[in-house]
Amino acid sequence: MTGFALGVSTIICVLAYGARNLLQRRVQWMQALSHRAWPILGVVFVLVGARVLFGVHHRIEVWAVQNLPCWLQDLSVRFKKPF
Repeated sequence: MTGFALGVSTIICVLAYGARNLLQRRVQWMQALSHRAWPILGVVFVLVGARVLFGVHHRIEVWAVQNLPCWLQDLSVRFKKPF
């Protein structure tokens, strides 16, 4: 168990330092991207909120249950085995 934890933590540390280096090199690009993304993110949040408020997600679920094949629906259902 200790070996597994050391292996996983080593990979996480390497990825963190690599991502930090990459982010530091592209700071200006990411700042420009964030200025463009704010309005888009706001519109997405308003649209998702309106869909939830008006129950559109329930209509989408009903359509999916009626039209999608059973094998695809079964992927989202966890079956419990009887004891």
